[in-house]
Amino acid sequence: MFRINWNNPPRSEILRIAVDKLNDAQDALNRQPDGLDEAVHAARKAIKHIRALLRLMRSADPKGALRLNALLRGVSADLSPLRDGAALVEASRRLDAVIPGPAADRLAASLRAIATDLPAEPAEITAKAGSALKNASRAFLDLDLPKDRGKLADHAARGWRRAGERAVAALERCATEPDEEDFHDLRKRGQDRWMQASLLRRIWPSGLIAVQASSKRMVDMLGQARDFGRLETVIAQLPDFEDRDRITLTAAMESERMRLHRDAIALARNLFEHDSKKEADIIRLLIRNA
Repeated sequence: MFRINWNNPPRSEILRIAVDKLNDAQDALNRQPDGLDEAVHAARKAIKHIRALLRLMRSADPKGALRLNALLRGVSADLSPLRDGAALVEASRRLDAVIPGPAADRLAASLRAIATDLPAEPAEITAKAGSALKNASRAFLDLDLPKDRGKLADHAARGWRRAGERAVAALERCATEPDEEDFHDLRKRGQDRWMQASLLRRIWPSGLIAVQASSKRMVDMLGQARDFGRLETVIAQLPDFEDRDRITLTAAMESERMRLHRDAIALARNLFEHDSKKEADIIRLLIRNA
C-alpha cells in the first residue's frame, strides 16, 4: 500500500514503499496477466507514484533524487509507445458520453486499424524497462534519507510546499494565456498532490483524504482533455475518414476540452490557492508527533 505506517521507522517505510512499487512495475511487465496494454499502464502508474515520492523527499538527497527521477522518467518514456494506440482508442470510446452516435464508433474502428510504429519489439522494450527498474531499486536504497523523524518531517514539508508553489505557477499560466503544456504541467502537479496525500494521509485523515479525492478528480479531467487534444490531431491526419465525422467530432471534443479545462482550473484553485507554507508547517508538526 502506498501509505506510510507511522508505527514503523519512517525511513524504512519510505524505502519499503518505493521498492514495493518498483517490484509491482517489474511484475506487471514480466507477467502481463491482462495483456501488454494493461501491463504498461500499471507499470507507468507505479513509476508515477515513485516519482511523486521522490519529489516529496527531494531535499534529503537532491543529486540522488535527480538521477533516480531521470532514470524513471526514461523508463516511462520508453514504455509510452506501447500504450499510445490503446489510449487513443479508449479516449474515442469516451466520446460516446459527449456526442452519442456512430461517428465515435467509426473513429474507434479507424484508430484500431492504424499500425503502431515502435522503435523495437515490445519484448525488447519491456525487458529493457525491467532491467532499468532493477537498477532503480538498488539506487533508491542508496539515497541519503534521514533516520531521524524530525529531519524527515522537514524534508517532507519542503517537498509538499514546493509542489504547491509549482502548482500555483502552472495554474497562473493556465488561467491567462495557456499552452497545452501548461495544462499538462498542472496535471503533473495534481498527480504529485494526489499521490503525496495518499502517502501521508494517516497523519491527517480529515484533511488529506479530501485533498486526495479533489486532486485525483482534477488529474482525471486534465487527462481526458489531453487525450481529446491528441485525438483531434490524429483525426486531422486520418486518411479516408468522412469529413462530416471529422468536423462533428472535432467540434464536440474542442467544446468538451474547454469545459474540462475550466472545471479543472476551479478545482486547482481550491487545492492550491492558499498558504502552502502553513499547510507544510502542519504536515511537519504532524509527522514529528505521529
